[in-house]
Amino acid sequence: MEKILIAMDTSENAMKAAAYAAAHIPSDAKVTLFHFFYKVLHGPQSKAGSMPHHDVSFDGSTTEFKKWLQSQRVSAEQALEQARRLMVDAGIAPENIEVRIEDSKEGVARDILNELESGAYSSIVVGRRGASGIKRFIAGSVSGKIVNHARKCAVWVVE
Repeated sequence: MEKILIAMDTSENAMKAAAYAAAHIPSDAKVTLFHFFYKVLHGPQSKAGSMPHHDVSFDGSTTEFKKWLQSQRVSAEQALEQARRLMVDAGIAPENIEVRIEDSKEGVARDILNELESGAYSSIVVGRRGASGIKRFIAGSVSGKIVNHARKCAVWVVE
């Protein structure tokens, strides 16, 4: 039985990756839909663009910050539920689908790679974010880092 990790965020490309996987993986596969929150810093150092799928420019009160974090968690939960429904509609048994959301510890790409290794997955599926050439060159992309560093598994990058 295949064990597949689908790295999710709230982007359109992540949903395309989930839909592609749903259409191509065996119906008896074990699937983990996984979302990591970027490290979020409270204060002026947290600017829009520093967290690609968590667009925030925040330097407000703790109450506002907590509301923003909660809204991001709700968005992630909704995206993961939509992906879970895609899997079920494709014939994957609901009991074979695990949905997880965790806070990033070392950075999203490293956290995904750590999960990939510790979970002994046979494949990982990620969406390509489509960053501009210069931004990708300077910061790298999560999908690019996974392609370059994943071992002992198939890597599917869906655009």
